[in-house]
Amino acid sequence: MLKNLLIASLFLVNTLQASYTYEANQSLIDLTGATGTTNLGVSDDGVSGAFNIGFTFDYYGQAFTQARVATNGCLHFKTSGVYCNDYTPDPLSGQHSYTMYPFWTDLIRDNNSQVLAKSFSDKTVFGWYDMREYNRSSSDNSFEVILWANDTFEFRYGELDIINHDVLIGEVGSGTGQSYQYLFHDKCG
Repeated sequence: MLKNLLIASLFLVNTLQASYTYEANQSLIDLTGATGTTNLGVSDDGVSGAFNIGFTFDYYGQAFTQARVATNGCLHFKTSGVYCNDYTPDPLSGQHSYTMYPFWTDLIRDNNSQVLAKSFSDKTVFGWYDMREYNRSSSDNSFEVILWANDTFEFRYGELDIINHDVLIGEVGSGTGQSYQYLFHDKCG
């Protein structure tokens, strides 16, 4: 009886948690070279225009149909306002709202880098591919945010190579009361 109650309690807790899906060792979907992708053409410390997700995505109780991508590794659901152009992330303090931070650090595009997006019938993928750490001659960083039509999301990682900058991985809704910081590596402090 206690075992069944514990299992039921764990199930209830899991259904009330954030809608992030963790599955280790998942390969990148990798939009490079795929047909139907949109090159978001984001400049250094910049943010893209709004990209249509292709469905309504519920994130912390708000419905979104578009998102913007920042070069420095953030996905913003608000289509205007503050974005993560700062290259030295601090621990989450409500500086942005409705933002995912798959890999916030100081990234720059070089000749091989691409920031791409593509909507599928069941998901939308935002990808940062072969991004270079700022002020290094060679560094490749590739990662993705996958928004699923069932209002869940994943962060997936390929090669990561940051040695001189802070890194933050997390998510935030309307403010600090709706935030979760998975990782903060304070290289600069």
